Amino acid sequence: MMSNESQTTDLENIRNYAKKLTEDAYTLALSHFYRANWWGKLHYFWGGAAIIFSAAAGTSLLYEPPELQKIAGLFALCSSIIIALVTFAKPHKEEQDHYRSGSRFITLYYNAWAIWKVEYARNTEEEKKLSDELHKLIKEMGEIDKISPRIPESTWIKALENCKNHFDESYVIPVKKPRWKFW
Repeated sequence: MMSNESQTTDLENIRNYAKKLTEDAYTLALSHFYRANWWGKLHYFWGGAAIIFSAAAGTSLLYEPPELQKIAGLFALCSSIIIALVTFAKPHKEEQDHYRSGSRFITLYYNAWAIWKVEYARNTEEEKKLSDELHKLIKEMGEIDKISPRIPESTWIKALENCKNHFDESYVIPVKKPRWKFW
């Protein structure tokens, strides 16, 4: 039979890991939301540039001087390049993938938060349930991370900086790269 001190220590360890999982899930969710926003802005920027170059090319063709027709050809070429970039980079799909991953990490965040913040009765039956639930969340975090698009380090750092304001003073910011593998 376990002593009360051992049970308390085990329960505290579970709650501490749930707290860390909460922090990591929140940081990852923010990272993905920031990246989705970046891809969305890039999509509109490329689309706007393609429209402007196409309109300029069409307008230039209406005039007689050969110099303007050469400019029209240049504008048409620029427009084609931008459209090719949008076609192959698929910024809209990247935006959706990052948003979807961010949403899944937020769900995980709330589940881990419930374990971290809710006071369970301090007995072995409740402790076992709590431990089992935490292991499910850890596995879920790994699964979400496997299917998530990569996050550049600059986006990760931006999310970490935001998390300093969200969590208490014990939240530790990794110096360089996240624990979870993205690269």
